[in-house]
Amino acid sequence: MENFKHLPEPFRIRVIEPVKRTTRAYREEAIIKSGMNPFLLDSEDVFIDLLTDSGTGAVTQSMQAAMMRGDEAYSGSRSYYALAESVKNIFGYQYTIPTHQGRGAEQIYIPVLIKKREQEKGLDRSKMVAFSNYFFDTTQGHSQINGCTVRNVYIKEAFDTGYRALRL
Repeated sequence: MENFKHLPEPFRIRVIEPVKRTTRAYREEAIIKSGMNPFLLDSEDVFIDLLTDSGTGAVTQSMQAAMMRGDEAYSGSRSYYALAESVKNIFGYQYTIPTHQGRGAEQIYIPVLIKKREQEKGLDRSKMVAFSNYFFDTTQGHSQINGCTVRNVYIKEAFDTGYRALRL
């Protein structure tokens, strides 16, 4: 072995969270007890979380490294300037307002869009209706909180996972 002044630690760092192993019967009972509502499940009863894409799973070593290199300054961080420059180069936008995820962005842009329609078109928000083939829960909630009515317009086959036209 070489003559090291400081020996490196004999391990690699990873982020690991143990999960509770459950049976199919246990999971079926848990979802029935929750009234078939995944939002009412205890997280420990969920083996693989497919409810959201909001980053609740594991991180890769490169993601972890990027978090360690990130500039966490409250204001004027180099991370912000790098992001703003990329957004400007790709989309041509002069201004960037970073948010932690979609629901944070919705809290900013939905009230602005509704107010813009009120001002530009003279519309009353209580009479505004937004249509979608199926709103994401937070998008629907933010629209409703801001006085807009939402309507999900879909075909009954949308709930049939075996319906051939919906398969990729």
